[in-house]
Amino acid sequence: MKNNLAIIISKDTINAANAGPEGGVRIAGNETQGLVGVWKLLTAMPHAKELTGERSIESRSVKDFGTKCLQSMIVYLSLSRSNIDSRVSAGFLASRLLFVTSCFSPMASFSNSPLPNAVETSRSKYKDLTARFVKWLSCRADDMNIASLDELDGVTESKSVPLNHTKTKNSKGRRKKASTPTLPQKSPLPTAITVGLLVKLAGKMQVFSIRGYLPFFHQSLVLKMTNSKVPEAVFTILDQIIDLRVQVGSFYSRQWPLTPELVQSNRRHQYFIDSLRKIRDLLHSCPTSRPDNALVKLDQFMSLLGLEDNSNATTSSSAPILDEDWLPDNLKGKTSKKDARPQKSDRPLQEFALLADDDNGTDEAEMLAWMLFHDFAHLREHLRDVWEQYHRKEITLVTASFLTTQSVEIVKEMEEDFAQVFPGKAEYLDIVKVMFRWSPSLDIRSVVMKLVMEMDSSMRDFTMGRAFHALWQFGLTLQAGNVPCPKPGFFPTFHPEDDRSSMDDEQLHCEDLAIFMPHLAEVAMQCKLSQTEEGRKTRESDGTTVDEHALVRDMRTFIIKRSRPTPLHLIFQWAIYRDIVLVNRKELNRPLDELHEFARKIVSSAKDWMNDYDSRFYTYNDVDSVRQSIRDFIDRVESFVLTDRLGSWKRKNDIVNLAPYQLWHYNPWACGAALYSLLLIVHHCTVQVLNSTGYLGSVVHLYHALRVHERIQDPWPQMDQLLDIVKECAFDDHLPEKGQCLASFWGFMGGDPTTSDADSTTGFTSSGYGTGVLPKDYGGSLPGRLSEDHQYRLTDGLIAELFPHASDGVVAKRSRAGPSSRQLRFGGKRCDTFGLLKTLQRRIESDLKNTALGLDLFAAQRMALSILRRWVNRTKEEFIGCFGPRYVERPGQICFLPGYLLGCMEKFEEYKGRHPSSSIRPELVERIVREAVISLQEGKDDLNKSLEGGARMFYLSN
Repeated sequence: MKNNLAIIISKDTINAANAGPEGGVRIAGNETQGLVGVWKLLTAMPHAKELTGERSIESRSVKDFGTKCLQSMIVYLSLSRSNIDSRVSAGFLASRLLFVTSCFSPMASFSNSPLPNAVETSRSKYKDLTARFVKWLSCRADDMNIASLDELDGVTESKSVPLNHTKTKNSKGRRKKASTPTLPQKSPLPTAITVGLLVKLAGKMQVFSIRGYLPFFHQSLVLKMTNSKVPEAVFTILDQIIDLRVQVGSFYSRQWPLTPELVQSNRRHQYFIDSLRKIRDLLHSCPTSRPDNALVKLDQFMSLLGLEDNSNATTSSSAPILDEDWLPDNLKGKTSKKDARPQKSDRPLQEFALLADDDNGTDEAEMLAWMLFHDFAHLREHLRDVWEQYHRKEITLVTASFLTTQSVEIVKEMEEDFAQVFPGKAEYLDIVKVMFRWSPSLDIRSVVMKLVMEMDSSMRDFTMGRAFHALWQFGLTLQAGNVPCPKPGFFPTFHPEDDRSSMDDEQLHCEDLAIFMPHLAEVAMQCKLSQTEEGRKTRESDGTTVDEHALVRDMRTFIIKRSRPTPLHLIFQWAIYRDIVLVNRKELNRPLDELHEFARKIVSSAKDWMNDYDSRFYTYNDVDSVRQSIRDFIDRVESFVLTDRLGSWKRKNDIVNLAPYQLWHYNPWACGAALYSLLLIVHHCTVQVLNSTGYLGSVVHLYHALRVHERIQDPWPQMDQLLDIVKECAFDDHLPEKGQCLASFWGFMGGDPTTSDADSTTGFTSSGYGTGVLPKDYGGSLPGRLSEDHQYRLTDGLIAELFPHASDGVVAKRSRAGPSSRQLRFGGKRCDTFGLLKTLQRRIESDLKNTALGLDLFAAQRMALSILRRWVNRTKEEFIGCFGPRYVERPGQICFLPGYLLGCMEKFEEYKGRHPSSSIRPELVERIVREAVISLQEGKDDLNKSLEGGARMFYLSN
């Protein structure tokens, strides 16, 4: 049996097995051939016929054959225990052989493997919680009599524990102290505990209770746990585990009628929940008071018996907070001299797991599938609430759309995580077959019939059955290379004014099809347009068009395959689309109106800036390329947003257009995505303009300096808001006080802050940060460099921008050179999905209304330049008299003039002494200051008039 030896049995091997999971049982070489060797080994043993039942293995599958071999081995070892080693229990060997069994089972991947992403799911939470409980239970085995595998397997000490008979005299006849009878070591709990072992544990507790031994058992437990307590966090973890299982169990009651398989699964499921509750009740009777000497440092909690892991493994954000209760005194500083391997308390969390066994394996797969759809349902519920907030005008369209897009990205990560558990079985059809115990050979038509016809409305909504049915039915209308061209009446008509609550099931089904089918055809038409020469040119020019940010991109794969709706997140997207339409059914025209209003506002503001463009004030700055980008942007908005591009293409090809802007007409999500895309593009262009001139930053510095020197008394809320927006980059996040304004200004403009000498400043430059009004990636905390890439995927950079002040140990630091590329972990914990979405919502709403992202920077640039030009035109003679004609005659350099004024205001004598040839006089400086105040006041009046006329300082403000 060279290279095929499967199991090696000897006393030394069994002793090595007690040292850890590496020994005792080992699969080597080819697994099937190795098991053949095991079979031959078993048939040569006593009681072989009773154990194996047959000698032929040709008819057995690998999994069944392996399980039979291992079960036979366990029984044989228990019968021949005295001939092998008295320290070995059948339960211990069974726990070791579990790892072999798992190699032949698809449930092997259900161990506590970390997610490849930072999003917490119900599965990751459940696995993390169970691993923490198993780790705690395994570490407390020495303190609790209930944790012995010997007892759980029903092996009594009288039969399996021989006593050592000791002599009372030595060889010289002298009397010696009698030694205590030696008891064999009990088998410790393994790091991987099966569901069956936990059920046995609960059953053992029940037996003690029935026989009246529970008080004695508790008393023994108290004696054993004098210095070791059950912390409150253990009960918190058990409650969360039970709650998750109960939530999954509640789904059984929503299915009717229940199949026999589901009835049995539900019974096992409820039995396991009851067992967990029994364990919790017993632990609740154990001491929980804190010992007097339990004050220990936090790092000791991390390494000694805490449920918090001390490794780099990903952990759940739902873990209870640590306190001193986690640390038992009798384990502080305790190390094993005989075993070089680390204690269980020091071993990483991913080594611990609650595994499934026997029929529980199928139950576990079913439970994980239910958990996945449970997450989908909660995410859809959260998004419905988000869109209801938009409907009530509590949040903007951009916020609702952005959160929807990010939720789809979260679903994609959940889908990838589930695909790791079920390789090749993460499609919708495969998952629902597992959930409902349907035959794997069931065809798609039968699955659709069961989902749509045999389930009630709540279960259809939970499983997204209607969305799947609509996609499948639409796929049947597709032909190779062609999409349907519906005419009026081809699909059911959606009537938003109808009352959905008064409809029966048939009417609800008809309305759902009326929501899905016309828009499916429109999206397919857009996919077809994108494949034309015109569409390809558009996509190649700017990466993605503004009308393809929702639903369209993921539809291409389905249109190509046609046979079955894939991937899973595509079904989720269309289920969300239906939810959005139903929430906004009374105002479905509002999102499109907001998009068009925003587009017209941007185009108008950009054209006004282009018309006011004076090359004299931009001669020495690189704005020409930006001007071309702005022209292209105006053309794109007018061609793709303010014009029904898809409708025009239909008319060219003699295709009926059912309604103008039909692609966006009933799709608020797409309208918000297009709006956000336009917002990022225009923001990127205007920031480049501002960085290339410095006019806005110059005016903001002038305004703040005059206010600090008490030359401006009346408040100007809009300018104060601008000051707050640019404070971080223009003032290094610190507004200067009186006497520091000069140094702050020259530091901002790129000059030497230690001198007020004008000759030291060669001219404005935008090549580095700290110069200009805004950094290249500025936009508040939200987009950062996302504005240049127009990407929506939830990235580390986005999160880093959301938490710019967090330490490097929590998230990547915000950097002027761009977000860090390091993998994101929230302090080693997964990010709670709904916590993240709520944080995103708060920050986006704040950014759109309080940062430069939503600010009309075209208007701000025009206002700043207008103020400087008025000021210079009125004080030209005074400036020439004080500073010479150098900068007054160079219009592109007027942004430096506030610095010379501040030099005379804060360091008049020093500046006059360094320029003896100049004719600086206090009355000239005072006149320049007075005209600066007047110019700022006129700019304020102009802005107020514009706002009163309907203009907006922020694009999305009410």
